[in-house]
Amino acid sequence: MSESSSLFPAQRSQQVFEYLFLIHLKEIEKDIVVLKDRVFNAIGSRYAGHHSTPHISLFNISSTDQMDHMLELMNISWMPSFQVDVNGFDYYSHGQKSRTLYVNIERKDSIVYLQKWLANFFRLRKHSYDPHITLGRTIPLDLFEKAWDDIKNLRFQKSFTCDRLVVLKRKQQKEDPLKWGPYREIMLASN
Repeated sequence: MSESSSLFPAQRSQQVFEYLFLIHLKEIEKDIVVLKDRVFNAIGSRYAGHHSTPHISLFNISSTDQMDHMLELMNISWMPSFQVDVNGFDYYSHGQKSRTLYVNIERKDSIVYLQKWLANFFRLRKHSYDPHITLGRTIPLDLFEKAWDDIKNLRFQKSFTCDRLVVLKRKQQKEDPLKWGPYREIMLASN
């Protein structure tokens, strides 16, 4: 999802950057990587998102390089850390062409609240938001069926603590987009 914000008027002479706000899965990252490799082995082919670092996306935004100032204004230290429980798998359908396979998150309220608060702060337009942990996106239907048959009955229940937001940054360019790089970590309140 890509959003533009009225807080960041783009000027032709300034470089535009993209910022991705996410929740890092530090405590269960290795478990998710094992699942991504399992999907890879089941379908026998590379797929979109296979090598991406496991995370929960909140939103991304394009801006001239004014984000330092905006993050100084943003104060989320009032929000306490919270537990995230994951359980099982599901998928999104993209018509008859492909599917996106993900790990299901139980009790999504805290993540949805955080995402809505951030979207309001950055004055992003409203949209539906369903937090999840992507294992593979836009997998062609024939390959997806192989992965789904392998993983759908697998028991997978884990928990981790969300105690920070991670912000990644890259130059905005249409051709050959650059990889995301670390930009900032924003701590939530300790419990």
